Amino acid sequence: MISATPSLRAAAEKDQNGEALGMADIADRLELQAQACGSMGLAFTAALIQAALSDYRKDGAIRDLLDSYPHYPRPGLNLAAALHYLALEGEPTLSKHYPSVGGEGDGLAAWRSEHFGPRSRSG
Repeated sequence: MISATPSLRAAAEKDQNGEALGMADIADRLELQAQACGSMGLAFTAALIQAALSDYRKDGAIRDLLDSYPHYPRPGLNLAAALHYLALEGEPTLSKHYPSVGGEGDGLAAWRSEHFGPRSRSG
């Protein structure tokens, strides 16, 4: 069994409490999820979520998507799962990066292939 560090475990327990979750910023949750994945040896997913966090903080297109679902306790893991599903379905720009379908295993490249990066906002 893989055990998270005490600080990660404490934060995860707080995430499971609906009221505490509402207090957590999406960027903070993304950062926590990237750290947790990294600490468990999930380098691909950690890199993917870290890239999403970076673009989120830069006001990338992903910000609108994630801000639309503030009640999701684990937005990074939800996002990673959705992109993995697309790779499993044969989406070519993702499949070449996902190791589960024979890709090279570069989480950052997988993120970049989805074009959620920085963009200017109007208004």
